[in-house]
Amino acid sequence: MAWNFVEWLLPVTKIEPGGKAESIIIDIPAETYYKDLAIFTASSLISNAISRSEIKTYVNSKSVRRDDYYLLNISPNRNETSSHFWHKVINKMIREGEALVIEFDGYLYCADSYSRKRQDPVYGDSYDNVTVGTQNFYRTFEQKDCYMFKLDNMNVRQLIDGMYREYGKIIQSAAKALKQNNGLKYKLHIEGVKAGDDDFNKEFEGFIKEQLKSFMNSDSAVYPEFDGYKLEQDPAAKAATAQSSKTFVDLQKELTTKVAAAFHIPESMMTGNITNMKEVVSSFLTFGVDPYADAITEALNKRAG
Repeated sequence: MAWNFVEWLLPVTKIEPGGKAESIIIDIPAETYYKDLAIFTASSLISNAISRSEIKTYVNSKSVRRDDYYLLNISPNRNETSSHFWHKVINKMIREGEALVIEFDGYLYCADSYSRKRQDPVYGDSYDNVTVGTQNFYRTFEQKDCYMFKLDNMNVRQLIDGMYREYGKIIQSAAKALKQNNGLKYKLHIEGVKAGDDDFNKEFEGFIKEQLKSFMNSDSAVYPEFDGYKLEQDPAAKAATAQSSKTFVDLQKELTTKVAAAFHIPESMMTGNITNMKEVVSSFLTFGVDPYADAITEALNKRAG
């Protein structure tokens, strides 16, 4: 049998020794989501292309549609469709560098976790501690019982994470600057004679300062302006807000561009701003999708051989 392809704050449950479930909130920096969103977009685009493809099966060079065809194109196991299955495989290849698919009881499953029990260049690797969802397979899977999908021995996710270690700090700084500059800033003009007056300082701390705070925090408010006082918005703050906002948007766009380049996906596909559809899609399939399709085809045919 042979195969061939044809023409994207987290709650965690912790179980205590007594069986009691406790909810834990993991605080993830907001800027991390921009990187994961870019990777998710790339992964979804590639996965959608793969899952919509037909995997042809052959016997003696003739195309046939038997059990293997059904598993690869319709439903690999009792719980998943082929679309969900291949999305999981591609996502594993992208995020972890490889995806292990085991064959068990006539069905195919993409492993959530596993350990390499043996690395053997002659007889093939073997795997144990394999889990799929909540199911543990208490056995060793030899090479003949599974498929290992890898792409050029290159973990793209690790490369992106390495780039982001420094890049994320820049985005974090830009986000902080945007937040600071986005706050409304006013200037309060006070007569010089009052500025050094002790009674005025007490009045300012106890009354005027509270009035200003209430005025700044309200959606709709009126600030009474007395003789000797003048409140106006700081024009320099407006300019700083516009500049920091543009910088923050540009940094997000630049991160998306770099992730698109890492996955050989046209930038216009990542942003959804496609003008020359035919050329963009052709480039995407050739450079972004074909390497994954080839890796899957080669792994399937290696087992078949």
